[in-house]
Formats: sequence, C-alpha cells, structure tokens
Amino acid sequence: MIDTNDDVWGLAAYKMWFLSYVEEYLPHDDQTLPMIRLKQEHSVRVSENCRTLAEELTWSRNDIAAAELLGLLHDIGRFAQFSKYRTFLDSASINHGEFGYDFLVGSGTADHLPVAYRGRILTGVRHHNARQIPSDISESEIPFVKLIRDADKLDIYRIIAEDMAGDRVEERIEKALKVPANNPPCEEAMADILAETTVANEHVKSLADFHLMQLSWVYDINFRQTMRRIVETGVLEAVASRLSHSEKVERIYSTVLDHARAAVT
Repeated sequence: MIDTNDDVWGLAAYKMWFLSYVEEYLPHDDQTLPMIRLKQEHSVRVSENCRTLAEELTWSRNDIAAAELLGLLHDIGRFAQFSKYRTFLDSASINHGEFGYDFLVGSGTADHLPVAYRGRILTGVRHHNARQIPSDISESEIPFVKLIRDADKLDIYRIIAEDMAGDRVEERIEKALKVPANNPPCEEAMADILAETTVANEHVKSLADFHLMQLSWVYDINFRQTMRRIVETGVLEAVASRLSHSEKVERIYSTVLDHARAAVT
C-alpha cells in the first residue's frame, strides 16, 4: 500500500470505508456469505494488481494511487447486486458497473476523491465491465479504463485457476451466476469468440459459455504485461481443458492461444 502519511489520497481511510461498507452486506446464511467474501477479497486483489501494473508502466505516483483506489472501488456495485438478486450475472440482474458508478455519485462518496482524478476513477468503475471500451471517454480516462479491465481479468483468472485446482469451479459458478454446470456451449457464445471478440454477457447460459467468455478475454487485454502474466500462468490451457472437445472448440482454443502468445512476443 502506498504511504498515506504524506499524500492527499487517504487510501487507508478509503480501505476502512470499503471494509465497513461490505460489512453491511454480510448475510447470516452460509450460502451467500462466501460470495460476498469472494468479492471483498477480489476487490483488494484487483487494487493490488492495479498498483503493480501501474508501477510496471512507470505511471506517476499520483496516477498509481488513483489506480489503486480504482481497483478497490471497481466492484462496489456487486454487493448490492448479489444481496438483491443472488447472482453476479449482469444480464440476469443489473449492470454492476453502472450501478456502482451511480452509487458512488449519488451517495456523495465520490465527492471525497481528488478533483483531478474523480472522473478517471468514476469512469473506470462505470466501464470496467463493459463489453467494449466506449469511444466517447476522454483521453485522460482511457488509460485508467484499460488498466482496471486488465487488473480485473487477472484476478478472475486467479480465482478460476484456484477453483479448478480445488475442483470446486462448477459449484462456485452455479452459486455466483445461477447457470447450469453441465449444458454444452451455446452457438451464440461460440460465434462471439470465433469472431475474435469477447463473449457477450447475455450469451452466458451455462458453465461452458462462461469458460468461453474467459478464453475470449484475450481479445480485450490492453497491456503486454497483463498478457504475459496470463500466458505464464497456463490458465488458458486449464480453462480449455474444461470444455468438451469438438472441432469447433479445438479451433477456438488454438486461435485464442495463438493470439495470446503473439501478443507477448
């Protein structure tokens, strides 16, 4: 964590506020508690990813602090989403990026952000989960949107890899997304990834579709440093191994892996 004794960010105070906010959504039942804790831990790790990536990209000290705070706040909409809808699937509930943006603005929480970075952080929260980066955001905001999207995916890949190693990925996805674990991938999801674009949220109708979405994220990685980490972890191979083999799936996997490896050479 960046030293907050001589800066204007108050990162430590924001972290305390975040943890206090999450406590309001901690349920008393054993079914939903792990999902809330998952997003709490995810937010902290994405914040760390943002800081590390920003440092590798040699951003300024203030930019790095803003990136770290953006990572902490990026999923603030998830807690109310799961509390109300019992799913993290946006297409079956709400757009958690838009909801998080509205909450930060409407609650006055965003008023405490340094003015020079307020728009960059809020825009990052708002669009971190968009299928594509909107074309109308400002030049100063684009690097922050790209960074949070990369940092977010890095930690989701980590979670998936750990769940696969612990043989609990099916159980976790059923709880988080409320989609069937055993259905085959749908044609729409396969069409998305074969077009070398990310799988749309509304096309995630099964665990297989979610795995295709994870593979398709290689077409939305913005920094070489991010792609290098993804390739080195072997998570793409692990995700692909969970899909039923077919000629189309093999073609998808080969194309995805070629794209990822070419991006780091």
